Amino acid sequence: MLISRPMPMGVGVGLPASLSVVVVLGCAGGAAMTGPPASGGSGTTGGASGGAGAVGEASGSGGSPSGTGGAPPIGVTAILAGGGVGCAVVSGALQCWGDNTTGLLGANAPAFCTVPVQVAGLGSSVSAAAIGTLHDCAVGGGALECWGDNRFGQLGDGTTTNSATPVAVMGAPRAITALSAGNELTCAVFGGAAECWGSNQDSLLGIGTAPADSLVPVGVSGLASGVTAISVGDGHTCAVMDGAAYCWGSNEYGELGVALTITGTGPFQLEDLRSGVTAISAGAYDSCAVANGGAWCWGENRYGEVGIGSMDITATPAQVQGLTDGVTAIATGDFSTCAIVNGGVQCWGLNERGQLGDGTTTSSAVPVQVQGLDSGVTALTMGDEFVCALVNGGVQCWGYNPLGQLGNGSQLNSSVPVRVNLL
Repeated sequence: MLISRPMPMGVGVGLPASLSVVVVLGCAGGAAMTGPPASGGSGTTGGASGGAGAVGEASGSGGSPSGTGGAPPIGVTAILAGGGVGCAVVSGALQCWGDNTTGLLGANAPAFCTVPVQVAGLGSSVSAAAIGTLHDCAVGGGALECWGDNRFGQLGDGTTTNSATPVAVMGAPRAITALSAGNELTCAVFGGAAECWGSNQDSLLGIGTAPADSLVPVGVSGLASGVTAISVGDGHTCAVMDGAAYCWGSNEYGELGVALTITGTGPFQLEDLRSGVTAISAGAYDSCAVANGGAWCWGENRYGEVGIGSMDITATPAQVQGLTDGVTAIATGDFSTCAIVNGGVQCWGLNERGQLGDGTTTSSAVPVQVQGLDSGVTALTMGDEFVCALVNGGVQCWGYNPLGQLGNGSQLNSSVPVRVNLL
């Protein structure tokens, strides 16, 4: 999951104020809220009332998710989050909720939606999507299209022209198995090969040449086959090839998993993760991976997001305390990290918005159990200080919620999972 550097939004950077790619098919919660978002306070106590669309706070006692979503929908195949937006692919359609500053939720939507809206114009065969800071991408019917800000060529259509409607990524009609979007960069895995396009600041393209941006996909050096996962972070990118972890880009906080003194274009293979890696996630200034069933993290650690019990920068992979087996997925966020462990979710790091999901707002440098999510979790994603999980066919989210990021009709933060009211 991507965490973005603060950037001006909308017309200030030449991005269209709304993206005509989408038509809102429903925004029951957000449409009613015409005033500024409520502050929500910290965790599940305090804060403003949440406005007309709020349905109340999540219970702090743990156990059952609140909300009015009813039975979990059938056909949720993927979940994703970025910035202040959460999304799910439901029966081939993309449903999203939260911040609409960049127009992802549609021209007819308000500034934010507290419940999901269906993103139209993408067809009914969406299989994957990625949310960047000012641009977005989706795969549907075998085609990869992107829209939004394009100053650095991150739409991949060979131009630097912003587009309010989807444009085809050049050379992309190939098998796509992974997709990730960042600040000014997009990366994908095509038939086992890692390719990126957009900004090459901090050698983000991984092409081993001078820092020139690319307006079309270019192959990452040395990652031409066997790539199974890729993740774009704030200023760095990581991937898995043949079971080994590789990272490239900025190494200011050790987020590449190599010594802090190492600079260069990369990609760099991580010495401690040469085999058995099944998942990887690049965050703001840290990274994490699942290897041989255990969780490993490295990089910035000011709030304990590396999960080793201390708050010192960790420039090489370190085993997350207590997570030596049973880990199947991991997601990094804004100074917090979560993992699926034996079908449940555990989180660690910063917790001032309740993003650790344990019913408190107390940060932790070691994993804590998310309340009510002991089993049945099959996917995990993180945005800016909020988390979403795919649980028994439905979606539950927790953490920061002033713009409806939790998708339950409320603007109140929740320190325990609440059910997203999917259409």
